[in-house]
Amino acid sequence: MYHTGVYTDMRHKLPSFNRAQVPVERSVSVIVAVLVASLLAAFLLPMVIGEIAAVDTSGWESSAASLWNLLDVLVVMAILLFFVRVAINSR
Repeated sequence: MYHTGVYTDMRHKLPSFNRAQVPVERSVSVIVAVLVASLLAAFLLPMVIGEIAAVDTSGWESSAASLWNLLDVLVVMAILLFFVRVAINSR
């Protein structure tokens, strides 16, 4: 444990005493956020894709039915782009 006077003296001698801690804390928070988001995506994404695939599109027009079949690919791409954006913004 630091004595209050010693810590204050060190801070005046080294003005950048805690400068390196800010990027590390931000990096840790980004890593935790990406980890939580990826765990949620890994748990929920198979259920979402299963429900999307189970929709009966027999009464739909062919163009709407073909777009509906692409929806699961679009969901996966959106999640991938989200992680790319988080990685770019964390720099």
